[in-house]
Amino acid sequence: MTILLTPTHLDTIVQLIEIARKHDCQIFISTGKRYYPHRDEATQAIYEYCCDEKGMPEDMREELDEKVDVDEASFLHEWICFELVEKTRKGFTRSNSLTYSSYEMGLIGEANKDPWDGALSQKTEDWLSDHCSEYDPYFSGPMIFFDETDTTVCGFKGVDTKVNVYREGMAVKFFGDLVCDYLHESRINKVY
Repeated sequence: MTILLTPTHLDTIVQLIEIARKHDCQIFISTGKRYYPHRDEATQAIYEYCCDEKGMPEDMREELDEKVDVDEASFLHEWICFELVEKTRKGFTRSNSLTYSSYEMGLIGEANKDPWDGALSQKTEDWLSDHCSEYDPYFSGPMIFFDETDTTVCGFKGVDTKVNVYREGMAVKFFGDLVCDYLHESRINKVY
């Protein structure tokens, strides 16, 4: 993920830092990346993502393991996290955060069964068709690809946290709205 922040975004962050200071809070921004370029590690990470995040039943994962030889695989998960950290009355800290994540992952497999047609159960074929950004069962074996984003909001008690960030720059705007609403300040209005 390339993080593109314009001067307007940076100005918003500076204003949020000033608002946070007024309330004895701090703003933190962090980024992270998980990248598995090697086939075995990437395949494992993709299958875990399918099961943990997308709800793929374990029997489908076992079916893929059994029936598909993975030729190529890559897994990339990047994120940016914006945090408002506040002190509580007892001196502890409480974190309120918005995390924007981007996932790019895929694998190209070769069927263990010749001909490939019908190697996976209809249930598994349907699940892959419904949940993947791109799925082609006849690409000399399956081609499975995910290209997705996700927004996770934690904390901000009493504030409407239903936001869906669609690019990293907008995460600044939505985080700003959450902080201002939570601290009962006027929202920062800018054209991004």
